[in-house]
Amino acid sequence: MACDIKVDISQAGHLEVYEQMGVEEKMWLAALDERTRPAHAEAHRQVVPRGSPFIVDGETLEAPGIGGSPGNVINCRCTVSPVRRQRTLVPILSKGEGA
Repeated sequence: MACDIKVDISQAGHLEVYEQMGVEEKMWLAALDERTRPAHAEAHRQVVPRGSPFIVDGETLEAPGIGGSPGNVINCRCTVSPVRRQRTLVPILSKGEGA
């Protein structure tokens, strides 16, 4: 149980940092191995807006370990990651440049 609380606090800290950094989207990352819950493997790489919940096994979770039933969060080894979109930079032409 103490380990689950530690994960909950860690994920909440990630979400707080993402808000401060202006991250707009977050991604669910599962620990893909033989112990991973099938629903968590299905949620792997699910992307949602930062303030929206993930949908995992029909439940809403703000991040791994945050929200949902005990069967969805206890011993969860998944994590949340920020999504950073590449922005296309358009050069600004000075007067007299270009056509």
